[in-house]
Amino acid sequence: MHPSLSDLAAWDRLSDEGCARVTELLPLRGFTLDRVERHTQGGVSRGVALFRHRDGATFALVPGGVRTLGLTDARRITLDARAKAGWSLVRDEYGLPRFEDHLRAVMRPARTVTVDALLVETHPRPLDGYLGAWDHDALTDLLREEGGLRLLSDDEWEYACAAGTDTLWRWGNQCPNDVLPYGSVDFAPLRAPNAFGLAIAHDPYAWEFVRERGVMRGGDGGDAICGGHGALATWLTLASPYVWPGLDADTYRDGGFVRRAVTLRDAMRESGPSRG
Repeated sequence: MHPSLSDLAAWDRLSDEGCARVTELLPLRGFTLDRVERHTQGGVSRGVALFRHRDGATFALVPGGVRTLGLTDARRITLDARAKAGWSLVRDEYGLPRFEDHLRAVMRPARTVTVDALLVETHPRPLDGYLGAWDHDALTDLLREEGGLRLLSDDEWEYACAAGTDTLWRWGNQCPNDVLPYGSVDFAPLRAPNAFGLAIAHDPYAWEFVRERGVMRGGDGGDAICGGHGALATWLTLASPYVWPGLDADTYRDGGFVRRAVTLRDAMRESGPSRG
């Protein structure tokens, strides 16, 4: 494979035309290069190669690389007076911890990970589209039947969501504390694709499964909203390192979304040796 496919920094140095040259000859079974678009968010701008899967779904190429994920010092947000007052109010009413302690409880810790290049579905699909996916094993089997596809791992999901940014949210450390991230909220970065071209972590109710059991990513199923914990607590559920600790069997049956993926190496392996 081209070196840029396993080095995100090298990929980001490519022009859109360079991205197309690297990807157009990849021998992939079931995927066809559709186009290259430029996506910008959180101060990151890159060419994104979009592939059409044989079932019509769109997948984005997510180059691999080594990244620091989790709640690092750079991801700690500074609350303004209004946000502090709001957190104090819900803290006293619902018995929530200090803000810093809450962050440590619901965010993945800082760590360095190595991620392979991936093809990742740009828009997740509701679990109820998978008849018979009554548990994690059944869902995994159904995905495997769709051309060897699978769920992202926990680290892969966070890597895909952050898209090369090192801030709490994929767009930065800005939190619109006076509105809830639900419905038609007027906050453009929430609805925009991230720098990998993925529609991700845009609705607390639209949480996603990952390969690990008992892990909810990209939301909390509406727990903060329904619990009256306020805007800040709700926005935190959409932060890249956020993991809701309350996922159980009942929540699984309530819904959730499925984002299909496959490593680029596995997709190429199915179709034989690489050309060139």
